[in-house]
Amino acid sequence: MLAAFVAGVPRVAAQGVPTAKVPFTLTISGGSDDPRFEFVNRSRLTVNRLRITIGHQLFTFDKVDSISTTGGADVNAQSPTNSSGGDHSQTIDLSIAGCGPGAKVSFRTDIDLLLFGGPISASANYRTVLFNNGSQPNAVVTVNTVEGVSETLTLPDNADDPNAATYEFAKGKRKLLISSVAESGDIVGRVDVRSFPTPTAQIANSMLLATNVGSPRQLEVFDGETVEIRAAREVYFNIHGEDITGAVAGNPAAIQSDAEERFTAFGISVNNQPQTGDPTLYRFEVMDDTVIEAKWKHDYALTVSHDFARTESLDRIADKPWAGPLTSAATGNPDPPAQKHWIQRGTTFIARIDGQVADLTSRPGLPIRYVPKAYFSYGPPNRDTSSAAGDRNKRLAVGGQRVDIRADAATFTSKSFNVGQTPPQKQQVPEFTMHGPGGIRYVWQIQFGIQVNVDSVDKNSVPKVFTGALNSLVEAGSGEGTFFFDPGTSLIVASLATTPGISNNYLGAWMSGDGTTSAVPAQLIRWMARC
Repeated sequence: MLAAFVAGVPRVAAQGVPTAKVPFTLTISGGSDDPRFEFVNRSRLTVNRLRITIGHQLFTFDKVDSISTTGGADVNAQSPTNSSGGDHSQTIDLSIAGCGPGAKVSFRTDIDLLLFGGPISASANYRTVLFNNGSQPNAVVTVNTVEGVSETLTLPDNADDPNAATYEFAKGKRKLLISSVAESGDIVGRVDVRSFPTPTAQIANSMLLATNVGSPRQLEVFDGETVEIRAAREVYFNIHGEDITGAVAGNPAAIQSDAEERFTAFGISVNNQPQTGDPTLYRFEVMDDTVIEAKWKHDYALTVSHDFARTESLDRIADKPWAGPLTSAATGNPDPPAQKHWIQRGTTFIARIDGQVADLTSRPGLPIRYVPKAYFSYGPPNRDTSSAAGDRNKRLAVGGQRVDIRADAATFTSKSFNVGQTPPQKQQVPEFTMHGPGGIRYVWQIQFGIQVNVDSVDKNSVPKVFTGALNSLVEAGSGEGTFFFDPGTSLIVASLATTPGISNNYLGAWMSGDGTTSAVPAQLIRWMARC
């Protein structure tokens, strides 16, 4: 629950213990009858007086000595006044100058027993004099400030640990529970927590309470303290789930090559209430125990690329391919384009690419095309050997040696497209859901066309194209048309010697691609589509 803004800083409204006007801590340690007190001003005010009553009425304070301070504070003991002892009082009364926010005052005292109306030096134990003292009252601490504000604290009993070496008592101390978690449940340790003495104080005057918070962490803060929660805007992990933000920040090339997971600051929740505004920053004034959660959007990298190794001819002229190769990442209009994409976890996807691309520039007039014959994939697009749990365990080395799924033979597998003589308009990778980093690499092949024609439409059924050896021919096409084959494919173009159903109709000659007519009445011609 939030209250109104105060000096630009929202205040977390008190829900339980009333808000302290002057938060402070008092630590007691040392000998049983000569304990040391350390007072710390946790407020924004300037403390000018500190009083501590004895509590148990049968004891007294004998002296105040060994005074030390930090933060510019200066102490004058009003009671007891004799630092050597002999000036007994049931109240320690210190006048303090310059005890501003964060300043400390430390001193030692001696506790004596009151017997028959007078104090005597006897063994005493502050643990049963100041508190844990049965029916006797406990000690009371009173703090006054220059601004005219006062605060009191009655030291509580400590039944859980009656013989501790050190006790800390606090007024206005609160619990701040902070965590940093992505929507996937992954811990994102990129949140810093700072304390500021005033709402308008600069970072140079702040104190770092915690850095790189991810898993839930409980911190101690105090009423009136200004606390700042600051998250990174983007966090990057590599393929093994290691935070590489520092190494790749501001370096797009490094992000392109190394980052496989991205966490983007999504917002900050305070006591289960989402906050508006900057998702990376929240500053508030403490008034109660507070639970804060930094939330992150979780994206995985989907990397799309091409393999153009087989898109150039076998024959070369002047050390350059007779045709090909492909070079443009835009070839085939891949959807999504050939680059790294950040896809939100859980998104369902279908990747597509053109079934063929004609080459109209390498050898104008000659039939040359490029087809995606297969694709390699890892992660979600690899539906054969990939799973959310399996990939994660391999990447993060859960129960075994870690594996780079982008290169491992068991996780980076290939699948062929059905190309044939007439490929579909679009080839597609079957639907997948982004459960981790993934990749698709389209494998392209150059193909050369064999154009077959007859001199009359009524003879369209007589030519055929075969591949393979003479004793194991496979029909690859029939009739007129252009038929495409990979470089190196052994082909046979054949024709029936006569036209079925037409008398006195015989195969008379072949005309080659360059226009030369062969008078040899051969029934077939064999050659290799080498180019």
